[in-house]
Amino acid sequence: MGMNAAAMCGAALFVLGILWLIWPKRGRAVDWRLLYESAMSEKNSDVLKTTIYEAESAVRSRQKELRGSPPDSPERTELGIAANALIRLKSEKLRWPVVGA
Repeated sequence: MGMNAAAMCGAALFVLGILWLIWPKRGRAVDWRLLYESAMSEKNSDVLKTTIYEAESAVRSRQKELRGSPPDSPERTELGIAANALIRLKSEKLRWPVVGA
């Protein structure tokens, strides 16, 4: 019976590990960067729409988290650059109009 309990514990830890890997991790700085890089390198325009949306959402979320940090902090600067690059990407690759242009 002890072996079955150990096997069940191992299986539960395995499932939790998989869930940890695939569960959205809002608030982790690396996530917005990965999504941003994915959007910038995506070639398929149908996939690009979704990828840009996810990257923009992650960038905005991270910007909100960093509201209390100095405006000239390196990550806030990176986020601003990423947000502008995603707008350009929508305009150039998807031919979306740029507001205010």
